[in-house]
Amino acid sequence: MRNSVILFVGFVIISCVVPQFLFAGSENWRNYTAMHEARAAIQLDDVLYVVTSGGMFGYMNNGEIIETLTTSEGLSAIDLTAVAVDADGMIWIGAKGGYIDGYNPKDRSWRRVTDITRADFPLRDITTLATRGDTLYVGSSFGVSIYSISRNEFNDSYIKLGTFPTQTPVTSIAYDDTYLWIGTTRGVARGEINDPLLAAPDRWTTYSTGDNIPHEQVNDVIIKNGVPFVATPNGIVWYNGTVWSVVDGFTGSDVRALKVFDSSIFAATARDIYTLTQSGITGTYGPRLPGEIYTIVQYQNDVIGVTTDSGIARLVGNDWVTIIPDGPETNILTHLFVDQESRIWIATGTGAFGRGFYRYDPSAESGEQWKTYTVQKYGELLSNAYYRVSGTSDGTIWASSWGRGITAVKPDGSLRNFYLDDGLVGITTSPEFVVTGKAAEDSEGNIWLSLYNMSDGRPLAKWDPDTDSFTFFRNERNTNAMQLGDIIIDRYDTKWIISSFSSTLGGQDGLFYFNDNEPIGSNIGGWGVVTTAHGLPSNSINAVTKDNRGEIWIGTNQGLSVIINTREPQTSVRDIFTLQDHVINAIEVDPLNRKWVGTQEGVFLLSPDGTQLLEQYNVRNTNNKLVADDVLSIAFDDNTGIIYFGTDQGISSLQTVAVAPKVAFDELFISPNPYRMPAEYEMKIDGLVRNASVKILSVDGRLVRSFESPGGRIAYWDGRDDIGRQVASGVYIVVGISEDGAEVGKSKVTVIRR
Repeated sequence: MRNSVILFVGFVIISCVVPQFLFAGSENWRNYTAMHEARAAIQLDDVLYVVTSGGMFGYMNNGEIIETLTTSEGLSAIDLTAVAVDADGMIWIGAKGGYIDGYNPKDRSWRRVTDITRADFPLRDITTLATRGDTLYVGSSFGVSIYSISRNEFNDSYIKLGTFPTQTPVTSIAYDDTYLWIGTTRGVARGEINDPLLAAPDRWTTYSTGDNIPHEQVNDVIIKNGVPFVATPNGIVWYNGTVWSVVDGFTGSDVRALKVFDSSIFAATARDIYTLTQSGITGTYGPRLPGEIYTIVQYQNDVIGVTTDSGIARLVGNDWVTIIPDGPETNILTHLFVDQESRIWIATGTGAFGRGFYRYDPSAESGEQWKTYTVQKYGELLSNAYYRVSGTSDGTIWASSWGRGITAVKPDGSLRNFYLDDGLVGITTSPEFVVTGKAAEDSEGNIWLSLYNMSDGRPLAKWDPDTDSFTFFRNERNTNAMQLGDIIIDRYDTKWIISSFSSTLGGQDGLFYFNDNEPIGSNIGGWGVVTTAHGLPSNSINAVTKDNRGEIWIGTNQGLSVIINTREPQTSVRDIFTLQDHVINAIEVDPLNRKWVGTQEGVFLLSPDGTQLLEQYNVRNTNNKLVADDVLSIAFDDNTGIIYFGTDQGISSLQTVAVAPKVAFDELFISPNPYRMPAEYEMKIDGLVRNASVKILSVDGRLVRSFESPGGRIAYWDGRDDIGRQVASGVYIVVGISEDGAEVGKSKVTVIRR
């Protein structure tokens, strides 16, 4: 361990720069992110490594994407901004928030540099990286820092470059044998590259608009044969050692990037790539790109466009071919649902933020796991603004849109829109704008929808599949409560419906309930309502679900509540003080009846009754494996025990022990087998019935360990006996026993002590 002191002209950061040579992240976490927004790329051997807003991927010349890397594979952060490679083949990766990682593709090991994440600056994003021998130049939103690769420490930092304001953000770095050129948001700065006193502002010479630089914002700087070229949002200039001269043909053009490839200079605007000299444009490289250019890079003998919305683009013949890893097309994912086949369905948002809806199939072959439903790919769809997804017992998926009704995806893959021709009515000011909540199914197979602010005053609809027709219901409890949202249906066929923003129109916010067959609690025409008057912490409700006991759990902007007796809801509301005052975004119930609660501060796992906090997951304590703290949606796969968290930066999943238990014992499945100790992970015992106990026996029948399972299909053993000692090498019998002792399942495992 080496201590380093970093001087930032008035700021002193004392830190420990500890290179951590780690292998890929925890096997329990996995991330699913869009890598359409590429930021930078670097070639190492035959692979082009591309950093994006959703992680990094490696692209081979044969068209193969060889790997994708997110925080679940070892990155410190997901939103990447810069990349460089050193002489030893270590790839250096910069990210928003100041994270820097070194990645060695040969052994897939990682090296962390965390000083900048802890620096006392309001902005700490890494903006650009460059290597020179043993030095890594780190451009950031507050200046330039000099990192010694071999010594694993920062040597110096330059946060005031000449006359530019302190902490001027850096955009680009270039150098030759004499000078270090720094592009910034205020112009370009030049310092002698071997000057040991560059931390002093007066050692820098600065150039800006008063020196014929056409714009303060410098997008890129390159050096060719000792001549610097500067790209700006208003053209390109070059410097002859005395004056800056304009490169003809680019005046008024937003030039995003400059690069020297072989003996040529290439310049990229938003959609075009040109070749140039000091005198002006000499040619173009291919037609207009299909995506907006962020930068350009050379790969093999080609110029690659790094785009903000289409990954990377490569010229093949006369056409650009885009390369994007298989995944979602956006990282803003508002709602999740897991179907009976363990496929994840994903909604993307309302209005202009909507990007259709997606399906992810973990069992499909690589490259074919993601399917996108958009108007562009399915002409029968009426919108891309899908913001809710749900499913029914026949395998149909229901995608609710913001303005064009609801779409059913049948098990055979066919699509059907339910819209105006089916009797749905839009809002008062725009009758064609039909917003539905997520679909819910009752015990008779009818599909219920809430309708947001329906102009005919009937905000609840029931679709009967036998007659293929809708019946509509007026809210008899409060006819002005028309802003109805998500709906769930309990075992008594009572509909529980979120009402929000209704109070602004003379209605009522809270949780409405409706039963068209029998009266429940205090009701008018089958309708009732639960509000703060009955014990809710707030009438602003974001989530509602039912648990395995039939209780109704309610997430508000001021905490969590549960209705214990659904027959008398107004008198049986109980506060969950564990999450008092938290903004609750989502609630999910696992097979063990535990409650997973998504908030703006991460995910909380509560005991079945909500009184105990079992776990808390956030960006910080998972080392960014949970990609964002603001968890918008949660979905649980009972078949596998995997829980999915939807955020505005992608999806994170976590493997849990809460797999739906087997109905009856069969042979237990043990993995890994043999089990080698010491081990990083515990041995998994799969195939248990509900609430089974587990006994570990030696081959001669001696009891080695006895413990209760978590309650589902899976339990774990750490290879220790009842008093905590590691067991000896040998063969052991694993026995699962049902709660009543009537059923037994068993298997064998070989333990090897190393």
